[in-house]
Amino acid sequence: MITLLLRYTIDPNKLSDIAQYAADEQVPIRQCGGKILGYFMPTDFAGATNEAFGLIEFPSLAAYEIYRGWRSIHCTRSMSQCLQVLAPCCPLSAR
Repeated sequence: MITLLLRYTIDPNKLSDIAQYAADEQVPIRQCGGKILGYFMPTDFAGATNEAFGLIEFPSLAAYEIYRGWRSIHCTRSMSQCLQVLAPCCPLSAR
């Protein structure tokens, strides 16, 4: 099992766009054998308001590599949308 922790720097004024990005990513992640454990958005009362996290789980490294390959081929629309929503990069880190 491979679990990715994605850390995003976001524009807190565009939370609905980020929610749409997360929704759009569900289909390719599931098609590649992955499972979204959750996206965690900032709050006004705890922590930074420009930081969000995502947890995605894949059954194997091979399944994750299939997803990465899919993203490298099909990311034109999604990645450009992502870059408009997330600032300054998307994602900052995946650990």
